[in-house]
Amino acid sequence: MKRFHAFTLIELLVVISIIAMLISILMPALRQARETANTVKCLSNQRQLGIMVQSYLGDSDDYYMPYANFYDASRTQTWVWSGLLWEMGYTTTAEVYVCPSLDYNYPDYSAVPPTATKYYTGPNSYPWQYVHYGYNNNHIGSNIRNPGGGRLPTARGSRIAKPSETLVMVDATGTVDRRGYYIAYDAGYAPGAGIPHVRHSGALNVLWADSHASSVGIADPNDPYVELTRWVADRDNNPWDIDN
Repeated sequence: MKRFHAFTLIELLVVISIIAMLISILMPALRQARETANTVKCLSNQRQLGIMVQSYLGDSDDYYMPYANFYDASRTQTWVWSGLLWEMGYTTTAEVYVCPSLDYNYPDYSAVPPTATKYYTGPNSYPWQYVHYGYNNNHIGSNIRNPGGGRLPTARGSRIAKPSETLVMVDATGTVDRRGYYIAYDAGYAPGAGIPHVRHSGALNVLWADSHASSVGIADPNDPYVELTRWVADRDNNPWDIDN
């Protein structure tokens, strides 16, 4: 008659301890691998946005798209840049606007609106305004920062002095909470404006005017304007300014 060896309580505890130790070793590595994958996906999104923007430039006499259209008095035809590119067919994949590292799941603030239209649909409602990438609205998506400038004309691609060092889009959120936002302010925190968002293990991703995308390390996640210099603080060699 065969006899079966039963594990003692001590042996079971040893096995459980070994399993727990292995999990504690593997989990950080798995989290890091997932974050690396998210960063790569986000950079891929931004490169795709770069292709979309370059296509728009080719179709619009080298002018960048406006960051938004607020000129319709009835406000029934108002849109933001991301909805414009969607409506004009520069992308058929709405997920290009979604960063996998930004976990904000409130339906009213979804990066992809329930109804895929570019137009204003109600008070304070602009479809596509909660995309996860903020556009450089003050220097590229408008003419606001130039003396006497306004929302139009937008920048021309050929006017950008240093395309590889000029920011077009960046990981961004709203100033009130961590939902995505369609513009990124160039000079610090301002009510109603988007801000660069550090969401990739101490870094954020940037799309530059030459269409390359890269991660920029940020020492203090609460102040990304150290590395992405405030325009009002230093206008020379400034990543926001087309004349830098």
